[in-house]
Amino acid sequence: MNSSSPPPLCSTSTSTDLELFIEFSIAIPSMVLYILFFIVYFKSFQLRSSYYLLFFVHSCINIVYFISRALLMRVTSFSLLCQWILDNFGELEYTFTPLYFIYHYTQHAQALSIMAININRVFAIYFYNSFTVLHYLTYVLLFSTLLLPLPLTWHLLISPVKYIPSPPVLAMDYHRTISYPGLSVLHLIVDTAATGVVAGTSVLILAQMQSLQKRRKTNERSLIIVSLLLSFGLLLSATVQYLIHSLPRQSSGYFFTLNHRWIITDFVSLFPPWSLLLLSSVVRTEIHRVVTLQGVTPHRGSTIGEAALPTRKTVTLPLGVGNKDRGRMSRWRGSIPHSTPPSNQHQYHLIPTDQTNSNNITIEIESISTPRPTLR
Repeated sequence: MNSSSPPPLCSTSTSTDLELFIEFSIAIPSMVLYILFFIVYFKSFQLRSSYYLLFFVHSCINIVYFISRALLMRVTSFSLLCQWILDNFGELEYTFTPLYFIYHYTQHAQALSIMAININRVFAIYFYNSFTVLHYLTYVLLFSTLLLPLPLTWHLLISPVKYIPSPPVLAMDYHRTISYPGLSVLHLIVDTAATGVVAGTSVLILAQMQSLQKRRKTNERSLIIVSLLLSFGLLLSATVQYLIHSLPRQSSGYFFTLNHRWIITDFVSLFPPWSLLLLSSVVRTEIHRVVTLQGVTPHRGSTIGEAALPTRKTVTLPLGVGNKDRGRMSRWRGSIPHSTPPSNQHQYHLIPTDQTNSNNITIEIESISTPRPTLR
């Protein structure tokens, strides 16, 4: 640090420490809920779908973002550490550059993961029976979520950073080693684009709502609400960050926005598990079973590596004559798989029996249930 200039002074107080304690206290229940969601995700077959896979990645991004922000901006603002941080890291250097890069990288990844979740819902509705589309699209969305933030943030890896006082807390600044757009502008563009994609995908989903079965219709409506809430939080976060970088540095509006932006950023990072808990009955059931030590819901059918057990059902059908009856039988057989749960793959065999007469024919349906490898 340059000895010719006076060291910056920290202005944190007891009230600042109290606010920081409140923020971390609010975060604890959300982190516990994240952990519970991770447990049921890995153990429950009810959550083996592409939507929950993408939501799992989104949750991991949120946690990394919250931790990186807490270490950079919040823990360092406690009165016991504030002045020491300013004295030792108040000049441009590379000590906190990796963490600063992660902080901004995960902000972009948050927006992109929400876009991925909404695109997944559209394809899950319009290509419900296409294994190839759903399977490969899921991993395209995952890789896009993790790779696209790199062109927007890579320059931070070669940029020195420093702590600056932003009363009553600390903030960080960096030196642009190359010419690049401002961070606040990039965040605003990405987060606004995420909101637009969410709005567009919601319209596409609503256009197909009437054709969905009642159970699926309720589920999709809940997922739309979750996505809209997340996107709204991202838009607020981008707007707040843009105001911080555009308002005059010594204005009252600047300090008010700076000191209260943690409410928005915590909403973006900590609200997702609560929204899923409130709107997803499957997640509520599985978490309740884990908390009450009942274990996750057993899988209806065989697990991977186990042999599937066939089940039989006897059905009596009217015996028709000629092509008309064969067409009716074909339509009846074709309708069977649509009544099965999407998490299972069923193989059907029609087994004739001797219980026939001139008006009816009795057959047995042998159903072999195995875990479906597709992602919904």
